[in-house]
Amino acid sequence: MSIDQNRINLFADATDDHQWIHVNEEKAQKELPTKSTIAHGFLSLSLSVPLAGKIWTVTGAKMMINYGLNKVNLKGLETIYSFSKKNKQSLPPVEKWNPPFCGDIDMKILRNGKWFYMGSEIKRPAMVKLFSSILRLDEDACYYLVTPVEKVRIQVEDAPFVAVSLNKVEVSSKTGYLFKTNLNEEILLSKENPLTIKIGENSEPSPYILIRKNLHALLSRSVFYELVDLAEEKIVDDKKCLVIESMGECFNIHEVEKE
Repeated sequence: MSIDQNRINLFADATDDHQWIHVNEEKAQKELPTKSTIAHGFLSLSLSVPLAGKIWTVTGAKMMINYGLNKVNLKGLETIYSFSKKNKQSLPPVEKWNPPFCGDIDMKILRNGKWFYMGSEIKRPAMVKLFSSILRLDEDACYYLVTPVEKVRIQVEDAPFVAVSLNKVEVSSKTGYLFKTNLNEEILLSKENPLTIKIGENSEPSPYILIRKNLHALLSRSVFYELVDLAEEKIVDDKKCLVIESMGECFNIHEVEKE
């Protein structure tokens, strides 16, 4: 769903709320820290009606009536929207925000990367991407959705992202491997975004690549097999290992069994 200036202007006309922070693009560019207009908080709130139908499904009802909301704080909505509008290629600075913990919500990310809310899959990619942009893994090993005014805990079955494709690239005269996640983020395997392998109780490997800070993507089975096919045998710490080299760095996949 797109919220452009035309939609903001129409809402201003409908509500007779023509504050310059909403409708005066030239003045906003000069005087607001966002360098752009800010959508009305009630515009953001009103969009919960069409968006709700994209998040969950209600069955067995003949009619639904909206009788109000228990708790609404528009600051978080406006901040996230304003930031995303200004910084289309950047992420909100969730690490700098320290809002109060507001409890758990019934939201879960499955091992395959799909997001669910109250048992129903969130199928709109734009909404999943918005939620993922405010996802944070804290020191208590729990995942939270964070805005400037609240922090809620969600469940993550494994990793919050999944690497779904792999391409060989040349960057600054170096060979590298570029992964794409289920949310179309591209991550170059490198010292800054390394590969790690965890061995489970069933001795099966679970490969991950770092996406940002402490958030990882689980490599899909097909991508991992492709990576193994591209790997080479090398001696690491006097052991023969299967290694993938990317951007001048070597990443150990596993030790080769002795014949």
